[in-house]
Amino acid sequence: MKTVFPDATNLSCQFHIDKNVKAKCKTLDAQKNAWGYVMEAWGSFVHCPCESSFDEYLKNFEMACSPWPMFVDYVCQTWVIPHKEKFVKAWTNKVMHLGNTTTNRYQYCFLFVLICLSVDLNENVVIVYMMLYISFVGLRVLIGH
Repeated sequence: MKTVFPDATNLSCQFHIDKNVKAKCKTLDAQKNAWGYVMEAWGSFVHCPCESSFDEYLKNFEMACSPWPMFVDYVCQTWVIPHKEKFVKAWTNKVMHLGNTTTNRYQYCFLFVLICLSVDLNENVVIVYMMLYISFVGLRVLIGH
């Protein structure tokens, strides 16, 4: 890809990174209610808005997860140090991705609907309609109509 598109930026799939981090989180010797706390800290960290505040967000994540140092090491060594530019918003928002940070149109729609479920019910109906329409158009493209 670098030969054909030398200036292209590769992003990592946020859905799959979250899935891997969540799976590792579930192996912690902690109560289930701690999983939600850890994943909330992870979500806040991933949505760091700018590079200048990245260290602060990382420190907050590390402090929130301090009871589980092996988990923090896993996250930092597996994801943060080698790949932060491919999934942390401070870097991914520098490239045009149109809000799609997953590798699958349907995963993107699913995540979008989950995010939007916190809004008014009437707005949810419109959002679900839009997601169905996007899926319909995608299927039409796949079958060539």
